Amino acid sequence: MQDKKTTGEFFRYKAKSWLDAFTAPSTGHPNRSNFVRGMYRVQDITPYIHVLCNHAAEFLEIHHEFGLAAFSCSPVEKKNHMQVCLYFQNTLKDGGNKNSRKSAILEMLEHENWQLYFASNKVPNFLKKSKKYRLQ
Repeated sequence: MQDKKTTGEFFRYKAKSWLDAFTAPSTGHPNRSNFVRGMYRVQDITPYIHVLCNHAAEFLEIHHEFGLAAFSCSPVEKKNHMQVCLYFQNTLKDGGNKNSRKSAILEMLEHENWQLYFASNKVPNFLKKSKKYRLQ
């Protein structure tokens, strides 16, 4: 699948095969030894799975020179992960003093803006990370 020679038609076939296996229903009687449990229900299909199975092949045909890796959601997922970590580690979670209360979203956006400002203006970091000591 990571091969740049992967065609949209081949990808469409593989995605459809995977989706059929993903949504295969349970077979047999639940109390018998021949019971095979299905993986997921059709209702469990997420927007990512929908795009993968219904639109990625079309994107691959149009933008074949980029290959399949160009359609990764990894950067978006990484940004989401970083924002979740920031929310639980550094914000007041919409709490704090009523006079100085700020939305957690606003706090995160300000934090990202400061990071971009410092990175783009090459502001040196004078604060050193604290050392952690382990007692054994």
